[in-house]
Amino acid sequence: MSRIKVKLSFFFDSEKTAEAYYNGIYVDNKPFKGTSISTRIYKETLEVESESESIGTLKNTVDDIIACVEAIRKTLVL
Repeated sequence: MSRIKVKLSFFFDSEKTAEAYYNGIYVDNKPFKGTSISTRIYKETLEVESESESIGTLKNTVDDIIACVEAIRKTLVL
């Protein structure tokens, strides 16, 4: 069966901000139902990659990641 992969890149003003977001979403990076997630920081950029056999599961994963990033944005004070 083929797998589908998506890569999200979030750009911030500083590496410190990228690290704060990384720490906020990292706890959810557990594989499940044939889906994998990896998160890394490259300078001021937070990169999240996810791969799955199911487009529906991958869409839900991406939606969850974006919701987490938005929640962090609304509450984070640096």
